[in-house]
Parts: sequence; structure tokens; C-alpha cells
Amino acid sequence: MISISKRLSVVLTFLVLASSVHAQSPREQLQQMVEQLQKAPNDNALRERIIKLGAELKPAPAIPEEAERRMVRGETAFKGATSVADYQEAAKEYEQATLAAPWYGDAYYNLGLVQDKAGDYKAALRSLNFALLTSPDNKEIKALIYQVEYRAEKEDKRARIEQAKHQAVLARTERLRDYYKVLKRLVDGKTFGNSVKCSMCTEAQAKGANWKSFSNRYVAYGAVSIKEDADSRVEISFVTNGDNPQYDGLNYIFYGRLDEGGKILRWTMKERVFLAENKNEWRDEGPSWINANNSVFMYCQKYYGSNCEQIPLGADSPWEGDPSSTYYIVLMKRE
Repeated sequence: MISISKRLSVVLTFLVLASSVHAQSPREQLQQMVEQLQKAPNDNALRERIIKLGAELKPAPAIPEEAERRMVRGETAFKGATSVADYQEAAKEYEQATLAAPWYGDAYYNLGLVQDKAGDYKAALRSLNFALLTSPDNKEIKALIYQVEYRAEKEDKRARIEQAKHQAVLARTERLRDYYKVLKRLVDGKTFGNSVKCSMCTEAQAKGANWKSFSNRYVAYGAVSIKEDADSRVEISFVTNGDNPQYDGLNYIFYGRLDEGGKILRWTMKERVFLAENKNEWRDEGPSWINANNSVFMYCQKYYGSNCEQIPLGADSPWEGDPSSTYYIVLMKRE
């Protein structure tokens, strides 16, 4: 059994310890909290408690020499700053000042000022609100807070717009890839034939490449690629080879770009690469077999039946829509 004297000794020891805790002065409490903050600098709730306690002390707590040193270093860095990195260096000095004297309002104000200059508006507002806690009626601090709030809102709006643009670009790219996959399956690596003459040309136009004599048969080798750059597009290339050597090697290259809505491909003929000897035979602006309606396909079917193939170049997936706004390549099938 524990004797009564030992029990009394334990009770007295507890009372002495308790009284020593309660006897801790506000300045001692401040010092203890500062030491805790220096071990956990991101504890903003603790910062607020320190600032409030510091404001209650009369006279105000003395500013440690380390805080003054960091303030001078921060001011020096700020005055010589010419870049975001320079302002960030100044901010590091002021942050150390706020750790050495967490109740020091000027340190928070200067820190917020350089964070604002560095474009770190969220951090700037946090620092300036700490500064305002040290001096709630300070109009200069309030004015700077209002300015930073405006810049933060403007930057946030700009970031949202940029994000929306980025998402739109990603969506357009994905859409373009979908078209590319379909066209690659339909065209790439395949051989097509054409002996269809132009049904929508003038007599003058028919003298060029748009006129395909029934006796002049040739094949076209298809290739499909995709370009994802500032001018994103699907490219289709047809290289010809046929009965008449002067037409061999003619390469038609088409660019398919998404329209403004990002749903339909709009096509242009980018170039024709002349490899044939008699280049004067190819003066027209485009072949007859890229059309905006079904007329050539129907004409082809009339003479060649099931050998005709209609390759859609752009419409709402899965290749549906008004034929008048859908481009097709009409070619004869060749195994």
C-alpha cells in the first residue's frame, strides 16, 4: 500500500507543475508559439494566434535582429528585381522575417507586395491578410488587397479561357483522329481505278485532267496521313499510274481541315506534283472525282455498276448528313 505521505507528495508535485504552467507569462507563451511555428511554417492558424497575442502585448514585442536582417536583405532584392525570379528571391527573405517575428506586420506587407509582383496572387492575399490582422484599420494594406484581388480575378478568368481553348483543341484533335482512322481504313494502301469522264465540266475544262477517255484507264494509289500542328489536317494523296505513260506519277494531295464547329472536314486540293513528262496535259484546278454531290457516283454506276466506289471525305460521324455538303471521291475499285 502507498502511504499517505507518498500520496501527498504526488499531489503537491502536480500542483507545483500546474501552477508553473499557469504562471507562464504572455511573452513566454509568445516565444513558445514562435518556436512551434518555426518548426511548422505552414500552420496559418498558429500564425493568427501569434499575431493576435502580439497585438495584445504592451509594449509591443521587440523585433529580433534576424527579422531586421531579413527585411534589409528582402528590400535589397526587391529594389534590384527585374524578373519574376528576382521577386521570388525577395519573397524568400521576407518569409524568413515573418518566421523570426511572426507578429511583424511590415514583414507580411512587404512579402505580399513582392508576391504580387511575382504573380503569385493567392500567396500575396494570404500575406496581406496577415498584415491586416496586425493593423486592421490600415487603408494602405486594404487598398493593396483590393488591387491584388482584381488582378487575381483577371488572371483566373484568363486561365479559364486558356483552359477552355486547350480543351477545345484536344476535342478537335480527337475528332480529326477519328476521321483519319476511318479514311485510313477506306483509302490508305489501296489501289483504285478511274475511267469516268467529267459530267459537270465545261468543254474547255474537259480538255484538261478532268477529261478521262474511256480508252485511257489508270490506277490511283491512295495514302492517308495526319498532321497535328498549327495547321492540323488529314492529308490524302493519290499517285496515278496507267495506260498512258505521260500521266504516270501525277500526285493529287488533298487537305481536310475541320470546320469552325469542329464537326465536318472541309477539303482543298493543296497541290499536284507533276512527275509525268508532258505536264501541259494537266492544267485544270482539280480532278472530276472529288465532288460535292452524288452525280458522278451515279454516272459511274450507270456505266460500271458495282465496280464504282464512293469514299466519303467528311460528314458527321458515322458519315451521315446532307450529300450536298459532303465530299466524296468516286473511283473504280481495283484489287
